[in-house]
Amino acid sequence: MRPPLRLRRWRLSLIGLVAALVATVFASAPAFAGPPVVAPPPPKSTFKPVPTFPAPPPTSIPPQPTVPPTVPPTVPPPNVKVGGVGDSFSSGEGASVDPENDYEKNPDGTENFGHRSPYAPLHLAFNYLEAGKYNLTPITIRPPEFHLTWGSDRLVFNASSGAETKHLKRSQCDDVEVPDDQCLKFRNPPQLQGLEGSDIVYFGLGGNDAGFGSLMATALQSNLIDRLNSDDINERRRKQTQAVHAEVHRLLKNMPQVSANVEQALVDVNLVVNPLNSTHAEIVVALYPLGVKPSGNPNTKYITATALDEMYPFAVAVNKAIMDAVQRFRARFPDIKVHVFDPNTAGPNGTSVVAGHELGQPDSYFNGVRSRTNLLLKNKFKALQESFHPNQVGAVAIGQALATFMGREFPQYYPNGPRFDLILTHPQAFAQDEAADQALEEWASTHLDKMCEGTHIDSVCHFIGQDGELKFPVEIVTNPVPLPPIPGAPVVGGGSGPGGGSDPTYSWIPATYPVYTGGSTENGGGSTAPGGGSPGGGGPGGTGPGTGPGTGPGTGPGTGPGTGPGTGPGTGEGGGGGATNAPTGDPCKLTEADPGSGVSGGWTMQATTSQVSGGRLRVAINLIWIQFNKVQPSEPDPCKPSIHMNDDVTEVTDEEWA
Repeated sequence: MRPPLRLRRWRLSLIGLVAALVATVFASAPAFAGPPVVAPPPPKSTFKPVPTFPAPPPTSIPPQPTVPPTVPPTVPPPNVKVGGVGDSFSSGEGASVDPENDYEKNPDGTENFGHRSPYAPLHLAFNYLEAGKYNLTPITIRPPEFHLTWGSDRLVFNASSGAETKHLKRSQCDDVEVPDDQCLKFRNPPQLQGLEGSDIVYFGLGGNDAGFGSLMATALQSNLIDRLNSDDINERRRKQTQAVHAEVHRLLKNMPQVSANVEQALVDVNLVVNPLNSTHAEIVVALYPLGVKPSGNPNTKYITATALDEMYPFAVAVNKAIMDAVQRFRARFPDIKVHVFDPNTAGPNGTSVVAGHELGQPDSYFNGVRSRTNLLLKNKFKALQESFHPNQVGAVAIGQALATFMGREFPQYYPNGPRFDLILTHPQAFAQDEAADQALEEWASTHLDKMCEGTHIDSVCHFIGQDGELKFPVEIVTNPVPLPPIPGAPVVGGGSGPGGGSDPTYSWIPATYPVYTGGSTENGGGSTAPGGGSPGGGGPGGTGPGTGPGTGPGTGPGTGPGTGPGTGPGTGEGGGGGATNAPTGDPCKLTEADPGSGVSGGWTMQATTSQVSGGRLRVAINLIWIQFNKVQPSEPDPCKPSIHMNDDVTEVTDEEWA
């Protein structure tokens, strides 16, 4: 039964109303595909405190820019005072193009032969380091201008050509031939002046104590003499090599004393820069660059290859003497920092700064013989003093190595290290001057007696004969003059006291070598021959030590005064490594002529013999002391004192000398 029409119409209206509501709901919801997603229940509410923020700035003030984080300020390195003492290798000797104008002048404008050069390695190193410290505008090295002050930093540069360790406390005479205590014109004041308050002291001394000048003069003297006598290159090489060999061995004998002098010099420096037991100041000790190779050196114009080879042991021995002194100083003053700058290991990977640039090499860092013609007639030493020293190119190389070394050793003063690009140099190597060489050879032909001026009294230079051969007076063999100690240094290396002798590692005959004088009882054998010849010498029946003659006849020791300091007779062998002089008897015995014959009366003769052996002698030397007694019948007593002559050995040739 169908529902009434009214009810049917109400039901249709209700269905239409529901459909309209559903359409409205779906129209307001987002469209999606797939099954309906049931939303999870809402999370429970949590309560957090609401932070408070400062009120924004007024809109009229623009926002401030972001400030980057600040870096803590760095403490600037402290001020530094550097002192420099030394000889020609420190002063910059030889690093010139125009020597009359490139070195520091005297106050009156004349040339100062201390020859301080702006190209000196220490002056260059100081400027390289200061440039790295301050990063200022580049400067150019223009001799003779120095740059000794940067800000509050300062270099006190006292090095002087020709200086020895004694010149730390004593003024240096301008003329090497004049003793300092008789000098009227000084080249340089005591080098310790002005060093007070130094933070760093550069020390470059010892080479002139060791005899560098004597060695160079010996080599040059031998060559110049042979040039006058012969054009035979082989003969010239032989003679010069023998002369250099002998001089080197003479100089090696003095190395223990050189080392003692250097040690005392370091003590003298320390007392000035570290007073009252202070330990603030530090010392840089510089060794010498080895300008020759151990062997295989080339020939140079005035020094042959083999002579250069012979020089190498001397150069090594000087540096060893300095190193030995440093070690002893460190042991005595362990709180004082001593840094050793060795240019022979300061190159890349521990190589020598001058390797491949030694004397005679094509691009040598060293001058050969450099002569100034205008000075030859005035002063030979000054005319030649630039020879065998680093040229400008070598000085720059050594200066840069020194700056690198000091930057590494003193970061507290130079944290940035050196700046080589800010110190401009234009180094030039000295070119051989043929005209000057010719003038030197012409001068030498008439002034050979001047070539050895300024050398040690015992230097081999003095004993090169006119034919170029070596002939030593026997006194040079038996009684060499030792190197004197500077004040405060001990006397070392033999040469004093009975049986003294030298360090056995050195080969020169010791200064305590005694001469046996016989002392025979026959014919009143009180000898007047030179006794002992050195402290502690004096043979039996002799005169005691020294060179003074004895006067007492008889069989006992002579009583005459000697000039040496020793007092006792003796026949000691002279210490380890030295030569010995042993009596060999009296082969001649006593020979007597007829006392009444002849106008001058009769003669008696007595001979006493001995043999010198050992040391560095290749062959033994037989000595014969011959004594003549003249009898005059018209007088009641024989003539006294007896007349003594050394009739056999007055010279030692190079063939006998090792």
